[in-house]
Amino acid sequence: MDDVRKFGMIEAMRKYGGSFIVSLADCFMRADSSNFDKLCMAFPEYVEKYLAIAGRDATQQSMHQTGLTPRQKEEVEQIIMRALSKSPRW
Repeated sequence: MDDVRKFGMIEAMRKYGGSFIVSLADCFMRADSSNFDKLCMAFPEYVEKYLAIAGRDATQQSMHQTGLTPRQKEEVEQIIMRALSKSPRW
């Protein structure tokens, strides 16, 4: 996972998570690469969920800046969500 995706996941955890997820985001932020990988293996469902949320947020932000019509934005979002659902898991 590249640094941009890591940061996006952590930010999504901080923005949308409850108290446990926010604390977990702090752990991810402080972890070195070895411990980051261990956290990913320990909490794969949260990693997957918040990576998807971060991807969706980034997509929505970029689409907002493109000037696409609402229908076009919806079509692009559906394509991206299908692609995310096919991405390899941990």
